[in-house]
Amino acid sequence: RDAPNDNARSCRGVVPMVHPHAPITDLVHVPEHASELDNRYVLARGRHHGKILYLHNIYAPAGPGKRAAFFEALPRRFEPDAEHIVGGDFNVILSEALDSFQPLPENLQGVEQLLLWLTALRLVDVYRQDNPTTISYTSPRHNNRLDYIFASETLYVSAPTKSTNGHATTRSDHSACTFELASQASQRTGPWRTPQWLTQLPETTEIVNQCLDKFLDSAPIGPAGARLYDNMVKDMRTRLRQLHRAHVAAAT
Repeated sequence: RDAPNDNARSCRGVVPMVHPHAPITDLVHVPEHASELDNRYVLARGRHHGKILYLHNIYAPAGPGKRAAFFEALPRRFEPDAEHIVGGDFNVILSEALDSFQPLPENLQGVEQLLLWLTALRLVDVYRQDNPTTISYTSPRHNNRLDYIFASETLYVSAPTKSTNGHATTRSDHSACTFELASQASQRTGPWRTPQWLTQLPETTEIVNQCLDKFLDSAPIGPAGARLYDNMVKDMRTRLRQLHRAHVAAAT
């Protein structure tokens, strides 16, 4: 909020805006939250295609020392079948290789707590899912990706069409993140990619270790080893996708 006069101070904040023609009904503000989130978090609840949908708007602290407590305070108790869309300035990078020109320790402070929250709600980074190797910075100096949109895995696989980062298209000093949902639910096409939350599961670690152990125990040197490696990757991918489907089905 801008200061109304010279004697007042401006205030940081977040404001979600929903177009009146958006396919979200019964939208209400959910005011209850931890004090650590004051002026930095807004939660709204509605329905999208009959399912409960929560819209989270986040402005994480710029100060590295405050971020861990902020992300730990984010709510985790929701209806089991609820879906989520989360957007905002998180002030952290998720990948040192892709999200920063020159990663610094302060860019990573709080990221562990954020990832735990994303995993708890089973959210995916929609831009990174659609652009797995693209480098695109959103910060004022265009040297870090700090702004994200996360969505429920079940929502991502059924409805979205594309996600982009728009540069020089707003009056903000940050780039605009966009996430377009199809008007009707439809199955995505293209190769399946392992969502980030799945990589955090113990079952995933067990599958990867089993596949690697089997390959290392039997792989010879030469062309036959290359064929066995390709078979191992195919088997690992199949088993991880089966695990993914089981967890998504259990959640819905």
